[in-house]
Amino acid sequence: MNPEIRSINTEITEDNTDYGICTYCSADLDVDTQVVDESGDVYCEACYDDTYFQCYECGSETEHGEGRTTPSDDCVCGNCYIDMCSTCDHCDEAHYRDNMMTSNVSGDYLCDDCVDAEEYESNQSPDWSVLSNNYVKENTDFVTPDKDYYTNDSFSLIKSKRYQGIEIETNYSDEIGRSEIYDTLEWSIAKSRNSSDGIPKLSVVHDGSVTDGDNPYGNEVVVSPRRGDILYKDMQTISKTLKEQSAYISRRCGYHLHIDSRDYDWQHCLVLVLMTKLIEPHIYSWLPSSRRTSDWCRPVSQSISDLRWITDRDSFIEYYYDSDNFSSDKYNDKRYHGLNLHSHFQANQGIEFRYHSGTLNPEKMLHWSILWSQVMDKSYDLGNKLADEMRDNNITDLFHTSLFKSLKVMNLLPVEVDKIKSLTDKYRISEVEGISTNIDDYYEDSEYLRNILGLPKLVDDDLNTKVRAIQPMLRFINNESYARPVLTIDSLLSTFEIPIITQEFYKSRMIEVLDNPSTPSDHVQRCFNNVDMFLEFNTDTMKFNTAKVMGGLFPTIDSRSISESTAYGLQYAKGDIHQRELESWTLV
Repeated sequence: MNPEIRSINTEITEDNTDYGICTYCSADLDVDTQVVDESGDVYCEACYDDTYFQCYECGSETEHGEGRTTPSDDCVCGNCYIDMCSTCDHCDEAHYRDNMMTSNVSGDYLCDDCVDAEEYESNQSPDWSVLSNNYVKENTDFVTPDKDYYTNDSFSLIKSKRYQGIEIETNYSDEIGRSEIYDTLEWSIAKSRNSSDGIPKLSVVHDGSVTDGDNPYGNEVVVSPRRGDILYKDMQTISKTLKEQSAYISRRCGYHLHIDSRDYDWQHCLVLVLMTKLIEPHIYSWLPSSRRTSDWCRPVSQSISDLRWITDRDSFIEYYYDSDNFSSDKYNDKRYHGLNLHSHFQANQGIEFRYHSGTLNPEKMLHWSILWSQVMDKSYDLGNKLADEMRDNNITDLFHTSLFKSLKVMNLLPVEVDKIKSLTDKYRISEVEGISTNIDDYYEDSEYLRNILGLPKLVDDDLNTKVRAIQPMLRFINNESYARPVLTIDSLLSTFEIPIITQEFYKSRMIEVLDNPSTPSDHVQRCFNNVDMFLEFNTDTMKFNTAKVMGGLFPTIDSRSISESTAYGLQYAKGDIHQRELESWTLV
């Protein structure tokens, strides 16, 4: 018994005797043995110790039934315990709060050990479950006619049966609460479906990225997944309603599209990433020039050489995340690419397409959905063909598939291997030893290589044929890796079966972008600046074929340079792409 807690009763009763009675056991107590608690009750020492203890932390008198034991086995009062300790949401054990934190992964309050375990587990690999293609086309997990007050799903405009969700970032001229925006959208959608009970299946959320000093008011409207033409109908209703609420689009806004990808295995994801890389320059050329350099919709980061090492789900994750560990952090850096697969792996929210600038134009929204849902559906089909080829031919390395073999530079050109080797040796010796070259031989060899590359003849002002430097052409042909190709516009449209109505829309859109005074005069050239060649794709053979090699990569030289052996160090003239080279291969 702690003497500091106890108050010895020294009061003398009215009959002048020094005694008391224990509240608990009724024993008679003299003045030296009785103890009075904080409420004035008298105890013997034994009963007091059975009833109370002193809090280890604050020293207060605490009943045993109200006390708690700390992780270090100290007895404390309830208030001190709450201040000092908590229970881990995962292991369900008590820990000092100094050794706990809120998890960045799950949001749960965890001990240090469980935080480390959760972060380790989340960084290993996502939960990659693959559903059937039929399920993706037929499920009713989101908006449906039965639940959401419209007659039936139709697919006259948007052919794909994949669910699609959209995110509309927008600003407002006036301050308006999110709840008011939501209520107005709810009423508008219900009215469009002739219902007083329609559920809009959307939310209005805060988005700090769309506001600044010039655009102080803004948020994001997140529209739950719809399938087919009802998505377009709701796009029209939502856009009209937002405009009526003073909504407008600033440069800070984007428009994001999510498409159901729950049937995608690693082969489908691989084909989607590869094909997106091969059409990205076209996509950027159809959009405002600011999107090409935006930190919110960066290009595909993987090279074709990176993709060829993928063999399964785990290796796809490794290469998609650029050899960094996967993390389930929502704001992982991979989120901020135009093609965002992190939304699929981190939250099973479909594959996101972030390239598009902000818009309240339902026609732009419609054709964006048509374009990318076609790309998703065809990439799924091509992924199946890739998987079948690998299985049927016992191929374990993508390097040996038709798809990747046809992407090798040597396989894309009509090359005579022995002849190329001979020329390579010939001009390597001349370069190393500084031996001058016969001009006629140089002309002949240059013409041979020019024909292999399919480059046009060039003439000077006097109509004399210009000669292209040999070494850059040889370096390109001998490239052991892969070129930096892009699909021709015709191949893009045919491979993904883009409807005529959408083709015509993007042709008009291209003219609109180029006529915009804010568009740089070299906008299109910048979009295709890193391209070596244009390719065509054959969906039946799963092979690429060369359509055009970019001639601007290969400089011309004069006779003096040849005779003085100064041409051998010439490299590709990267960036020297003229708009005339892009005609017929793009929408220009």
